Amino acid sequence: MKADHPLRRPAAFLVVGVSATLVYTVVSSLLVSMASMAPVPAGFIAYVAVVPPTYLAQKTLTFRAKTAHRTSFLRYATLQLFGLATTTLANSLFAAVAPDFHTVFFFISAMAAAGFNFIIMRAWVFAGADTANS
Repeated sequence: MKADHPLRRPAAFLVVGVSATLVYTVVSSLLVSMASMAPVPAGFIAYVAVVPPTYLAQKTLTFRAKTAHRTSFLRYATLQLFGLATTTLANSLFAAVAPDFHTVFFFISAMAAAGFNFIIMRAWVFAGADTANS
């Protein structure tokens, strides 16, 4: 896709986000099934593990931001802490209702956070980055 195509940023966000979601889902599920970890701590560990590489991919590939890491990573980390809190709460509720479906619920909670994250990243985390190509 050309650099000035209007769907470049949403497409890049989707590729990065889906990749991170799949890694999160696999790591969470493996921790539950192979390490006998409870779903909530497994989801927490997996979420924290995907934050740094996903930040770098979103900053460089999706938003092409020139903002300083100290600014954008602090904002990104704040957004991810909010996301972590909401997905941990959601996973706790899901685990109480249907514990045998943890993989499905890990995926659902991560995808729900993605839509919200795109809006906040564009408006605040990487504000002003390559806005002509959104």
